[in-house]
Amino acid sequence: MKTAIFVLLFVSAFATFTNAESVPKCGENESYLRCGGCEATCETYKNEVLSCNYACIPSCTCNSGYVRTPQGTCDMPDRCNENS
Repeated sequence: MKTAIFVLLFVSAFATFTNAESVPKCGENESYLRCGGCEATCETYKNEVLSCNYACIPSCTCNSGYVRTPQGTCDMPDRCNENS
């Protein structure tokens, strides 16, 4: 009986860890979102409404107050001209 319980617990733990989503390491000023997608860039951050046709995409996204630079990093909008 103890063996059966041990096997059941082992199988449950194994299933849990193998189904766990691996979260990538994000860069500076980024956070992983399970439903990321559109984010402001140096070209679009001045637009009041961000037009977005992307579906829900798990990805590293710039933190609030930061925009995606042409180099792919996240920086403050006032530094966009420095990154061009």
